[in-house]
Amino acid sequence: MVIKNRTEREKQQIKLDEAERFRQISDIVERLTLENQALKVVLEEQNKFKKTVDQVVHDIRSPIAAMRMILRLCNGLPENLRVSLNQSAIRIADIANNLINNVKPEEDWTEEWLNRAPTLISADLLEIVTEKKYEYSKLPLDFISKISPSGYVAFINIDTKAFKRTLSNLINNAVDAFDGKNGEIIIYLDVIDNKVQIIIEDNGKGMPDEVKNKILNNIAVTAGKANGHGIGFSQIHDVLDSNDGTLEIESETDVGTKIILTFPLIENPELIAEKILESACQINTTGEAAKVDLVYIEDDKKFASMFKRVLAFEDKVMDTYSGVGEFLGNISKYSADTTIILMDNQFEQENITGIELAKQLHERGFLRLYLFSGTDYTGDSKIPGYLTPLLKTDIEAVRELL
Repeated sequence: MVIKNRTEREKQQIKLDEAERFRQISDIVERLTLENQALKVVLEEQNKFKKTVDQVVHDIRSPIAAMRMILRLCNGLPENLRVSLNQSAIRIADIANNLINNVKPEEDWTEEWLNRAPTLISADLLEIVTEKKYEYSKLPLDFISKISPSGYVAFINIDTKAFKRTLSNLINNAVDAFDGKNGEIIIYLDVIDNKVQIIIEDNGKGMPDEVKNKILNNIAVTAGKANGHGIGFSQIHDVLDSNDGTLEIESETDVGTKIILTFPLIENPELIAEKILESACQINTTGEAAKVDLVYIEDDKKFASMFKRVLAFEDKVMDTYSGVGEFLGNISKYSADTTIILMDNQFEQENITGIELAKQLHERGFLRLYLFSGTDYTGDSKIPGYLTPLLKTDIEAVRELL
């Protein structure tokens, strides 16, 4: 009987010991769980901070390089270079401000979508392309921008700083595709089915499907990125996700790559556009004699407004006329041998064509005559030798004239 009672006590003690061990193990598990959660928070914060620092280092490289190249030309620095230098300095300030915002306590952070605003995308695009031309001026690369008439006045709702970083990253990646060899990078801007489409196309080494699929699925790609540009695609995905954008990639090894970004078109804020035109474009409308680089005769007021927006990026003086009669009434203001005259061919309210107007101007001694039309008259036998046809979409040809 004593042995039996002792056995029961032993059993009870065993149960108590097991319960104590279970409690101790539970305490250990709970402590380790809390420590693991705390460590996870620390690691997430460290990774977030590292990502921010990496992004800043990455973003600063381009404007700093552009500034260093421009500074070498400071003796008698032309106005357009001073503007580019100023824009690069502003970008650096923006990047620094972004770093400051990201290291503030979470309740003070400004979400990227709060900075979204109607943005004239052609202005940002041309600014970055200009910057890249300076940054990579020592490389055997051609940077070409092709913007459709509708693209020049297209607005999207986006954080403009984020968009500039995105475009800068994509062009950097295109440059990397050449490994210092000759090449061409073309940046397109167009509006298709109420969508703004930006294409960065290069004829570099292309990319295999494995790399393309990683990029499309937001998997980090750093192989072959000697300059660290691979980080750019993570930022690009963030911008697309925050601004209703999409990404497509067409690439073929040893042929080239085409990156396609698409954003929803928003209604054109006409008042903003007009303010930009009035403040930035040097337009002579006083009727007084002046040095005029370009005369444009166009009865399509919407397209004329687009064209003024383009010329806002040039240090030129331009007169515009909505009709032939209005222009002929002021023809004495202009130099026959130096003034460039662009004219449309069809004028709805007047019984005269651009070709007929050019004949009159040629007889008066005007030498620099251009038919600026949506129809391609190149090689057309109706075009006299003194009149040069230009397509309205070929804005680069007009820039070359100026």
